[in-house]
Amino acid sequence: MSATEAQTIDESTTAVSTQGQPDGKTRRYDRQLRLWATAGQNALESARVLVVGSTATSSSIMKNLVLPGIGHFTIMDHRLVSPEDVGNNFFLEYSSIGKPRAEEAVRLLCELNESVEGKANTLNIEEVLEKDPAYITSFTLVIVHNLADAPLRKLASLLWSNPTHPPLVVVRTAGFLADFTIQLHEHAGKFISCIVLFEIAPHTLIHFAAMDPTDHGHVPYVYILVRAMHDWKAAHDGNPPKSSADKQAFKAQLAAMKVKIDEENFDEAVAQAYRVWAPTGVPWDIQTLFADEKCTGYPNAAGNGGVGTSQFWALLRALHLFTAARGYLPLAASIPDMKADTKQYIGLQTMYKRQADAERKEFVGLLREVVAQTGQRHVEGDGEVPGISDDAIIEFVKNAHGLKVIRGQEWGVSRPDAIAQALAASPSATATHLALNSLFAFEATHGRPPAPGSDEDLPLLEQGFNSLVGGDAGEEGKAALGELGKADPQERKARYQSQQDIPFLRQWRNSYISASVSEKVEFVFLMALVPTVYSALLLVGAGLCALVVRVIAWRIQRGRLPPGPPAHPIWGHSELIKSPRLHLIAAGWAKSFGDLVTLHFMGTNTVIINSAADAVELLDKRAAATGGRPREVMMGEVMGYNTSVGLHQPDERFRKLRRVMASAMHVTAVRSYQPIEVENIKYMLRRMAGLGGSMLTSSDKVGAASVNQAMGVGHPVSSAQPMSLVREAATRFILSVAYGHEVKPHDPFIGLIHAAMMKIREGKYPIVEAFPWLVNLPRWFPGTRFLQVGAEGYALRDAYAGRPFEQVQAQMVLISREGTARHSFVSNLLTIKGGPDGATAHDQDLIKWTAAALFVGGSDTTVAVINTFLLMMAANPEVQRLAQEEIANVLGPKCHSSQETGAVVADGEGTRDGATIPLPARLPGFGDRSQLPYLEAVFKEVMRFNPGLSMGLPHAVTQEESYRGYTFPVGTIIRANIWAILHDPVLYPSPHAFEPKRHIGPHADPNPLRYVFGFGRRICPGVHLAADQPWLAMAGILSTFNVIAGKGLLEESKLRPWDMFEFNGMTNQPKTLPFSLVLRQGAEDLL
Repeated sequence: MSATEAQTIDESTTAVSTQGQPDGKTRRYDRQLRLWATAGQNALESARVLVVGSTATSSSIMKNLVLPGIGHFTIMDHRLVSPEDVGNNFFLEYSSIGKPRAEEAVRLLCELNESVEGKANTLNIEEVLEKDPAYITSFTLVIVHNLADAPLRKLASLLWSNPTHPPLVVVRTAGFLADFTIQLHEHAGKFISCIVLFEIAPHTLIHFAAMDPTDHGHVPYVYILVRAMHDWKAAHDGNPPKSSADKQAFKAQLAAMKVKIDEENFDEAVAQAYRVWAPTGVPWDIQTLFADEKCTGYPNAAGNGGVGTSQFWALLRALHLFTAARGYLPLAASIPDMKADTKQYIGLQTMYKRQADAERKEFVGLLREVVAQTGQRHVEGDGEVPGISDDAIIEFVKNAHGLKVIRGQEWGVSRPDAIAQALAASPSATATHLALNSLFAFEATHGRPPAPGSDEDLPLLEQGFNSLVGGDAGEEGKAALGELGKADPQERKARYQSQQDIPFLRQWRNSYISASVSEKVEFVFLMALVPTVYSALLLVGAGLCALVVRVIAWRIQRGRLPPGPPAHPIWGHSELIKSPRLHLIAAGWAKSFGDLVTLHFMGTNTVIINSAADAVELLDKRAAATGGRPREVMMGEVMGYNTSVGLHQPDERFRKLRRVMASAMHVTAVRSYQPIEVENIKYMLRRMAGLGGSMLTSSDKVGAASVNQAMGVGHPVSSAQPMSLVREAATRFILSVAYGHEVKPHDPFIGLIHAAMMKIREGKYPIVEAFPWLVNLPRWFPGTRFLQVGAEGYALRDAYAGRPFEQVQAQMVLISREGTARHSFVSNLLTIKGGPDGATAHDQDLIKWTAAALFVGGSDTTVAVINTFLLMMAANPEVQRLAQEEIANVLGPKCHSSQETGAVVADGEGTRDGATIPLPARLPGFGDRSQLPYLEAVFKEVMRFNPGLSMGLPHAVTQEESYRGYTFPVGTIIRANIWAILHDPVLYPSPHAFEPKRHIGPHADPNPLRYVFGFGRRICPGVHLAADQPWLAMAGILSTFNVIAGKGLLEESKLRPWDMFEFNGMTNQPKTLPFSLVLRQGAEDLL
């Protein structure tokens, strides 16, 4: 790099001004400066990035670096622009065809930010590696995308040969798979600051009683904590809070010190109360660094690492000696922002800095002793310690709580032990990485990409994968290799021949690929920039850069929400939003408007997501911004359901509700409810068979003759009857699990709960949601029927949530003298909290509303799943037969002695082709589930074919979020179209066919359970329970009944399967269509 070029870059990357009025650069980068400060921006602006290739992915990566102000970038690409390039790269134009790709991409990228310097290099990377390798090593970071194996290995070897050479980031994409690898030497630089408050001396105690009310509200929370802890110890024999009850009492003591309710400094003290009882010591991750041989064996073991490595280990060795004497890390010379007047805040800052300076001086003395072991002497320009600047010492001590050592290895070097560990820790991600390794190795060996579906190439890919693992590829590996097989063969061929970035699947729109698949890669690249500038401050900045960049890109480019269908000028899309067939309509819109569709209604925007990738990105990965709930005026505020888990905003109470539910709904806890599930399913089966609801014993077991008399073997039970019995069983089960309640005929609780659910459905008034002020009208005002409905709903809400809970409390008090209350969700949690009398009112409220949520969230969806199963078995007799055969084969056939020959023969009935399907020896249980893969596939296909919630619960944007060039303002409602996701032909070929086999084998379609239960912070907390009950019901029904299709059902299921279901206001339920349920011969003995 010439001196002139260096001067030009220096001038264009000058740090932004922090003095006086903000200049143009400060105004432009205001938001990101607030995220990572001037030091982070300086690090970004001093970086020089080389990008090899100008594909859509690499251009999108550079977009996210150009917008926030990267100092300099060069794109090296010797190819010309082709028509395929233009169709997939936003940074190429049709007028670019035939021109150098690098020059065109640089020109359009630089238009995003005129302060960034971009250059094009039209040489071949292989030629540069051969003739001018120093050119490559002059950059601070090198990024490559889908570079061929031979030049990639040569490039990696060059950059690894010297610790001062830049890191290398390797990105590879194929089909739906993408990974990135960072090659970097061990290094240490700046670190993330961590604030620690030290214990203040007793002379700083403040007497709050005599203070002026204004001053009282501006005392720093540190002083409040010191005063409160002093008073606590005086009342508790000098002991700090220890137990959970003590800590809650201490927080209550802090809150009681308030004079006025709005004193924020006391709220801060409550939030920071943990500091007074948290043990002072050295964090475990810092202790791990102390144990490193380069620290314990300094200076002999420090070796030659990357930039600053030798200094770092000397500093760390001195820090180890400091903590050995003190027992804690040195203080930073700063304190966090807090509610306080200027005088007291400065006084606290001064006292804090004085203590920090004293500890730093002690640290410097120890550091001198450490450095003296190397024999290094002072030279001109040195500070207090030879070879280490004073600024480096100050920075190290300031950030001692966030030390990191980053180690890497040369790209392409395979370590079997590391691969084994990675597979155990993250099997899916590691399998993706290894599958791509085997793919690129195949291309390097054979000079071509593998042929899709080739019986010769696939074993070679598996062989390459197995050689990396040192064993069999396993399920994860075969699944990853299967994804490679789904890639468009034209994409692989084009990529191999000309390094184009063709869409992953030909039937996906080019705009979707450019705006979504590339973004999956670009986000991780921002994280990869960290070692480039050796600044962990940039680690924070890079992690958040995606958000900042998207906001800037939106302002430059579009500045709008995703498109949608034409709307009424006044009412917007009100009719569409409340349509019971919204999931079907929205899925059709995707063909015209894309996978993100916006609807409007009276000032509220609703974005519907029709693809799995977008749902995961927006609702899972960005849950912090999209995890809110939209305002529900009628159900939430008027009827009072804002206190429930489903409608609660993501505040502290919401988190407590989720924690309470999680404590009783995790996998182990759910197993304790399995006996209840088994008994409940047997009850449902007996009711379906007409055997009554009582448990059968050996003395009163009903035989075949009495069953025949009651209903007749082969006598059909109409579809309406079993469907209603499923609802009865689901209600009975939820009440039993939640409250230990034994349902009786005409049970008042069932009537109460169903009345509450019906009132919720009745209480849907879109006009009230659009104009919330209507709820303030008097009840006598014409047209205010909604106020009466709301009042009735509120009364039912209190009753249905409160009465069953109060019954459990009463039972626990009554039974406590003799034993324990019946096992249930409520009794378990109350017992943990000290019993019905020991639990606080707050705990009781949390338990009451989480128990109520079990019914709202579990009853209707369970009914939908089981009834969908009945309908699908009637419509797909071959599937039913295969599932019944599997159950009989695994559990063994039920046998009896022949009256004619005395031989033992299997019970069963004939099929249409004359074969016999024997009855199983017993009903299947949860212990058999892993041995019944086809039944598991049937269960998954039922969940996919008709998800109970076709439209996922609405999320609300709580902080402005940008994605794919669109911006979602605060208050935007986002709903995942779960039905569309599960009927996406890309994920599930022939989506309208009921095919359980799609879920079996190494190339199985994606597990629908990943999407059925929701996303992010709104995912169903009872997911494990919700997946158990329907499966057991399916196993029981198949073992004891045949489901027979009625007239016209088979034809309708094939022509318009989506019309077999209807929305009931809460869930998508099967219609009452013609089918019958017939008890299998001899099955009564299983019940």
